Order: sequence, then structure tokens, then C-alpha cells
Amino acid sequence: MAKIIGNALPNIPWQDKPQGYDKPVWRYDHNPIIPRDLIPTSNSIFNSAVVPFEGKFAGVFRCDNRSVEMDIFAGFSDDGINWKINHEPIEFQPAPGCDPCVTRKEYRYDPRVCWIEDRYYITWCNGFHGPTIGVGYTYDFKTFYQMENAYLPYNRNGVMFPKKINGNFAMLSRPSDTGHTPFGDIFYSESPDMTYWGKHRYVFGTSSHSGWQSKKVGPGPIPIETDEGWLMIYHGVLNSCNGFVYRFGVALLDHEKPWIVKERGNFYVFGPEESYELTGDVPNVTFPCASWYEKTELTTTPLHPYVQLQQRIVEPPGEAREEIWVLTELANRIDSSKESLWPRFAPEDSEKRSDEVLALLLEKGGPTIEHLTPEELRKGPGSLLTRILVKRRFRSGSRCMIAPRSLRCRVRIPSMPRRSS
Repeated sequence: MAKIIGNALPNIPWQDKPQGYDKPVWRYDHNPIIPRDLIPTSNSIFNSAVVPFEGKFAGVFRCDNRSVEMDIFAGFSDDGINWKINHEPIEFQPAPGCDPCVTRKEYRYDPRVCWIEDRYYITWCNGFHGPTIGVGYTYDFKTFYQMENAYLPYNRNGVMFPKKINGNFAMLSRPSDTGHTPFGDIFYSESPDMTYWGKHRYVFGTSSHSGWQSKKVGPGPIPIETDEGWLMIYHGVLNSCNGFVYRFGVALLDHEKPWIVKERGNFYVFGPEESYELTGDVPNVTFPCASWYEKTELTTTPLHPYVQLQQRIVEPPGEAREEIWVLTELANRIDSSKESLWPRFAPEDSEKRSDEVLALLLEKGGPTIEHLTPEELRKGPGSLLTRILVKRRFRSGSRCMIAPRSLRCRVRIPSMPRRSS
């Protein structure tokens, strides 16, 4: 099973899967959590982009007013369920070095929010002589800065990756047209500075073997990093005799070359079933915009030099036990004489024991992580210390090997034989 790589979310809203429910994604009992008239002028509120923020939650929401003008608004929540959304739309100021004309507004909708390095980047469908991808950022969800549009019209569904890939910012998007696009494929692009975008690559398009995604597809929330690649949740559209029907499914993209599709689901994982999904200004829509995830573990990846702490959000159900308890019990049953090395403990003490093991791992784990503490990791990922081990010049040029400090060793490289001319 793939392991998720991401920051811990101990306060993520959670409700157990209903008994007897056999589908992979389930609904909260009290949906919808945001009524369409939460702010005085709104006709509808939807397509939210929500992220953890200062121990609570913040987000950017599409709110259409009663003139049915599309705009984006900031909102805040203590628990991720009860929300307060600002009554006025976001007012962007030009980012340093950007011409003020970038903030000219025709319409704005379908936002995404992504934390990268030191700020929250926001992307949205931006009216600029046709739909394109607007780009901005904020540090506090109070002051917002707008950058250059990522592309020329026409484009939608701009979705950032949560870290740089190949040293560049990375984005998924869906080129479109001026109207309610009757087509759509997913593309990948990179930028060194969030201004100039290139290295465009085709990811995938519609499927003739899967009706729910036979008309068009588009990226959904921020891709989720796993140790097997990027998990992408995307929406697919069926052109039925009653109009478009929006559902969503999943695909797994390559870690270093995300335009390479490793796996793609044939079945959708979520679709419109409830009355609030089947009716409305646009009926038959379930549309993925934000994702929260969780895993209990201290994780690293060979592709990125950092380590992070992921904590559980729910107690193990029924008679299930955590890995640390299972491994401790197994070690003692194999060789009870070593119990002093692996002292037994009650299952309910697993979380406390995990904290003790975490502190020991950081203390004894070597020079790559000895500078980190559990308290620091609970705030976010910590960088691994690395150093250059070997550098030797060959006839074809320079070669080097980069590895963690804890792997220091003497390496003898035999001389390369000369080729006869």
C-alpha cells in the first residue's frame, strides 16, 4: 500500500465510513456544511479550496452573487465544518514587479490554494479576454498579491503541485475555449519563477472505455504526494441525454515526470447522488477542489531531502492495533528473553510510546536528522542534511554523487579504461 507524504493534520474533520457502505468515498452526514446564502449577497457558494492555517483552517471560495457574477472570497473556520466567509470578494494588489493591469477583473471562479515553501499560492479561472489561469499568493489570507496570468486564454483548472519538480514550479491545467467547453484534456507545465510557463506535456484525455469521463477531464485538488507517485483526483464529464454529469476519479502520476501516468482508474470514486448534487443552477455535479490527508508515521523520500511527521486522526477501530504495539508484541513472542529491549505496553498507550520512539529515532538517527526535534516536526517538514560524497572527473565530463551525511564512507573508483582510437 502506498504511503502518503504530507504534514500532520491532527484536527482534520472526520466521520467513520457508514456501516455497510461499499464505496471508497463517503459523505458527511450533515452536508451541505456551507449553505448557498451564507453571506448576504450570495446566490450560491461552491468549489471551495481549503487548507490548514495557524492550527485552524482557511480557504478561498467561489461565491456567485444574486446578479450571478462569479468571484472568489476568503473564509475561515476553527474546525473545518463551521465557516465564516468574508462578505466582500478578495481584492488583489499587484505583486512586486507586476504591472497593475494584471488585477483588472472580469470574472473569477473555481479557486485552488497550495502551500509552497513560504506562502499560499492561489490559482483560479480568471477572465482576461477569455478564461485563463490567474495566479496570486498570500501569507495571511488578509492581504493578497496578484501575479501574471499563467497562460494566454483559453485555459481552466490550474492546479499547482505542492513542491517544485525538477527545480521548477509545476502546474496541471485544462486548455479550453470561451464557452461551456465540450472538450478537455489535462496538461502539465513548469515555471522557474511562477511567471514564465513552458515545458508543456500532455498527461491524458478522455476515455472511450469509461463513459463517466468520455466528454472531458480536468485536474481537481492539489495532487497528493505518495512514495509511489502523485495521486491526482480529477473530474470527468459524461454528456448524457440530460446534459453534462460531473463525477471524479483518481490517477497515479510519476514522481519526477508527472506527465507519465502510472495508473488510472476506470471506475469513478464519487458522483452525484444526493438532492443537493442532483439539483441546482447546474445539476448533476460533484467537483473535487480541496483534499486533506493523514498518515501516522515518520516519513522520508529519496527524491526530496526532508523528513516529516504524520499523526493519526482517528483511533484504531474495533480490535485493530497500531503497528508499534504489533511489532513490540511480536518481538517479545519470538524471544521473550529480550523483553528488556522491547518492554510491553497497553494498546491504549501506543500514541505515547510512538512519541518516545520518535524522540529516540531523531536522537540516534545520525547526522542527517540529529538537528531536528519532535516539536519542530509537528510544525512542518524538516530538511535533511546532505553533503557531496564523491566527485571525480572522467573523460566525458564531471560526475558527482550526493547522499546523506549518515552514509559517509570511503569510495574507491577504479580508473576508467581508455578507448582505443
